[in-house]
Amino acid sequence: MTTLWLDLETRSKVDLARAGVYVYAQSCNILLNSWAVDNGPVRTDDHLTLDFNHAFNHADRIVAHNAEFDRAVLSARMPDIRFDRWYCTMAQARRHGLPGGLDKLCDLLGVPLEKAKLKDGRALLMLFCKPNKDGTWNTKETHPEQWARFVQYGNIDVEAMREVHRRCPKWNDAYETPVWLADQAINARGFQVDLQFAKAAVDVLGEESERTDEEVVEATDGAVTSARQVKLLLDHVLSEHGVDLPDMQAATLERRIADPDLPDAVKHLLVLRQRSAKTSTSKYATFLRCASADGRVRGAITYSGAMRTKRWAGNRVQPHNMPRPEVGKLRGKALKTEIARGIDAVKAGVYDLIGTYPITQVLSSAVRGCIVPSPGKLLTVGDYSNVEGRGLAWLAGEGRKLQAFRELDAGEGPDLYKLAYSHAFGVAVDDVDDKQRQVGKVMELMLGYGGGVGAFVTGAATYRIDLDDLVESAWPQVPDDIKADTAGMWQWAVKKKQTYGLPELTFRTCDAIKRMWRLANPAIAQFWDDLETAVKQVLDGSAPRKVGMLTVDKTGAWLRIRLPSDSYISYPGARIDEKGRISYMGQNQYTRQWCRLTTYGGKLAENVTQALCRDLIAESLVNAEEMRIGTVLHVHDELVIEDGEEDDLIQCMTDIPWAEGLPLAVAAYTTDRYHKD
Repeated sequence: MTTLWLDLETRSKVDLARAGVYVYAQSCNILLNSWAVDNGPVRTDDHLTLDFNHAFNHADRIVAHNAEFDRAVLSARMPDIRFDRWYCTMAQARRHGLPGGLDKLCDLLGVPLEKAKLKDGRALLMLFCKPNKDGTWNTKETHPEQWARFVQYGNIDVEAMREVHRRCPKWNDAYETPVWLADQAINARGFQVDLQFAKAAVDVLGEESERTDEEVVEATDGAVTSARQVKLLLDHVLSEHGVDLPDMQAATLERRIADPDLPDAVKHLLVLRQRSAKTSTSKYATFLRCASADGRVRGAITYSGAMRTKRWAGNRVQPHNMPRPEVGKLRGKALKTEIARGIDAVKAGVYDLIGTYPITQVLSSAVRGCIVPSPGKLLTVGDYSNVEGRGLAWLAGEGRKLQAFRELDAGEGPDLYKLAYSHAFGVAVDDVDDKQRQVGKVMELMLGYGGGVGAFVTGAATYRIDLDDLVESAWPQVPDDIKADTAGMWQWAVKKKQTYGLPELTFRTCDAIKRMWRLANPAIAQFWDDLETAVKQVLDGSAPRKVGMLTVDKTGAWLRIRLPSDSYISYPGARIDEKGRISYMGQNQYTRQWCRLTTYGGKLAENVTQALCRDLIAESLVNAEEMRIGTVLHVHDELVIEDGEEDDLIQCMTDIPWAEGLPLAVAAYTTDRYHKD
């Protein structure tokens, strides 16, 4: 099999980071084309030569680092480029728990210095690939010495990529290659954008932002000129009104605006700040900036953005991070109707005449509405129902819960959040009221991965559970033996200073709820312990260990957990640290730095469950491509297609051979504009 190794260096006045690969590729110029065939010498040209074209057309496999970029650039110049010949070393690294950057990979994998990138490589890229302030370009004629080093940089990139490919694991390649190819096809297909609506929204919100800023200037006598000047606003309310606020995040604003003791003048400023946060045009402006000439946004999904679980991430338009629809107290059909009405009114330029709710609320909730089907088609959306809860119960063998899901799907079982409260507190399901159902919901969503009081308190805040009311209603129902156990936990929390600022009885009530949930889900609680024990045994040198449907093993410096799909979660550099904890090398989610991290049974359970759910989506994407039903987008546990029926979509999302026994349920709907059902 002949392999062509490829790396392109390009330039364009279009900002790649802001516009995305597919818009950039339409206008960029190729500066360097570095390539090699198999293990042959690297050749770097300043154009696509006949020799390269011949090698490209006859190669069985084309390998690039961040292949989507190179393929998009070449596709704009060489039509009919097949996806199935391409292989990406960045994707190879990420699917095995490694970072994607070539520099970082060279460091981590010990690629010799002479095969690593030149130290001044980034400076050379900035010199030749970015325009000067006056719009001119630096070239090989203006900077011949630097150009020679730039050519060498291209050569070294290909050498480094070949060595990284050789040293990087490949055990996930068999499973992941069809998934990555489906991902690339979906990213290249993209989704249609209602450009008229996006442009109208930018204009309306821009005008609203100006009005809000004018009110801020008036309310502060000119001390603050914009609602976006957060530090100045905080300083002003402190100096002028004696109110010390920690920040102006959404939760803080909502809580303080509802405070009856807060001065009206401060409330007014906080309302203006709240309104300003919703007038941001960034999402709508990003849709406009990232849309290609045909009105489609491409490349919005990043393969294996979460390296351990291999879940996708969003970029630029960030489809994974769109606001939760919220207009007044509207819910369900009424909410969707109001958003649709608002979109039509904004496009027609008449919202100020017919609008019922603040335009900022409507447009903040209407961002998804920018995504529409191609002309003459409809969007069909499929969403897995509580897939993580089902996946965790299946992996852990929690039979009672699995049966409850099956009964619910058959229309015979009770509401699962009511059932959760019922099992934990030993009360009849029919006697569980709405407040208790909310407690059951938080229990199910927050306690499945070993979370305790902190996790429950976080969930309670999200779902607006009053903890004082909870103490009054729940504590009397807690069995005496569990009450006694919570006393010891409270003493430990005080000693460790981990009371989360809660009064003793509130803390103990939350701890009791945690304990009662675990007693009602014994197989899941045991699953955490079994998984942690198996990992520690393997890291201590034991043979591979089975934990239900999972297999834990170690190869070289890598801890692996094989999932039912036959793909692996990979933990590089895994070992037991000096404190007896499981540790491995990974990227810190806050600092984004590569460092040593620690984990435990509950977190391992979360990883394998999320990876399982990711593989369900992955199988669905492959199925959809094989069925030719045109996936245009996928967001978390949702698939969006525009060339198939609801039954087609449900079939591709539930026809998963390795998931036999896992109760899967998909809610599907068809629409002329994407929304949250």
